[in-house]
Amino acid sequence: MTNKMLNEKGSLSIAIVIAIIAVLSSVAMAILSSSDASLLSLQYDATQETHFLRSELERGLLAVRQLGSVSGVLYFPERRAQLNGTQHRRSYYLKTKVEPKTLHAIDQQTLENGYVVKSLIRAKRGAITGFLDTSTMSSIQRYGEADLKQMSFAGYHYFSDNEMSTNNTEVRFWGEDVIHGRCHSNSDIYIESGGNNEYNGIWPCFFGKVSTTGHFQWPDGQGPADLIFRAGFEEEVGELIFNPTADDIRNYGQTIYTGSGPTSTIFAVEVTGSAWNAMVGNITTTGIDSMWHYTVDPGGYIVIDSTVYNVRTIKDTIWTSGGSGSIAGTAGMVYNAKLWIKGSFGGQQTWACEDTLFLIGDIKLAGTNLGEAPDEDTPNLSDYVGIVSEKSIEIKYGYCDPFQSPNGAGFYPRVRPNCE
Repeated sequence: MTNKMLNEKGSLSIAIVIAIIAVLSSVAMAILSSSDASLLSLQYDATQETHFLRSELERGLLAVRQLGSVSGVLYFPERRAQLNGTQHRRSYYLKTKVEPKTLHAIDQQTLENGYVVKSLIRAKRGAITGFLDTSTMSSIQRYGEADLKQMSFAGYHYFSDNEMSTNNTEVRFWGEDVIHGRCHSNSDIYIESGGNNEYNGIWPCFFGKVSTTGHFQWPDGQGPADLIFRAGFEEEVGELIFNPTADDIRNYGQTIYTGSGPTSTIFAVEVTGSAWNAMVGNITTTGIDSMWHYTVDPGGYIVIDSTVYNVRTIKDTIWTSGGSGSIAGTAGMVYNAKLWIKGSFGGQQTWACEDTLFLIGDIKLAGTNLGEAPDEDTPNLSDYVGIVSEKSIEIKYGYCDPFQSPNGAGFYPRVRPNCE
């Protein structure tokens, strides 16, 4: 070997071998570098196209919201976007269309109408031009579909936008609460111990999935989550858009009654099947009562303070007939008045109120006995009642019943059906 290196021809041969190795190494490094650059470019295109596809979903959602409905195929104008960087310049071409589609409801059994957004995105090297040059096209193309459907609260056993009571205190679930369906809140959900139920004792029991945009709060310390949430739970989910105005009922339902003001008018309804009978209560001022302010001293004597004079307004409710009618297969709205409602409801109907709605008795399905579940054993598939208020729904525990006959003095008997 030493002789070859000292030999002139041997030195030349070794030099040639070294040169060949150097060239091959350079070529290999160039190929490797080019491969890495190409892979990076493809990954760049794939990432950007994924983000653009997500934006097209929002584009389709906004179009459906703006139009209200889409009967056929809606084609969007081609969208173009250009991204410039120190190492890359890419142009993206997006085509999107929206068309009707039949989708599964939240129960995965019922079918309902919805839409599908279909998008195709292609990329090319260089700036945007009026045509696509196939020689500069990226090999990465993305196609995506996304289903859109109107959120229905019918799939929820319990839904709230804000877990705060009218007293500005948080609403809490405890051992007296057993929720059988889907549950969601757009705010924190509070869970505490106390009370009792047959499943978890002092802790509430949810048989459907429970989700919150916020977090679960445990004032008494965290309870047994696997027993409380039988179908699982989730925090920090997306907020469900809640429209406090019953637009569909306002636009497509019938107007049942319009009062003179929610502070002065009550519309009381008793329903039998699909027929309803109503009484109208007009709240009027009947007089003013006054008295001196007084205190009781330690000896038990009444001391009148002549500098303070209390005055109060005396009001009474005058009841008159509110008529009758039928609400089969539709929805009815009560405007500018408070709504009192009770009865046995047959067929499909929805009652809505612009102001506060009071439950003054049983809300019973005609084909289901009280205390029985309408979706078990023998399902009630014919009766449905919706109760909607744009302000609040409250249970009335005591009131003078205008549907009963007044006594000799003209007073209606006071009843407490929700306390029994």
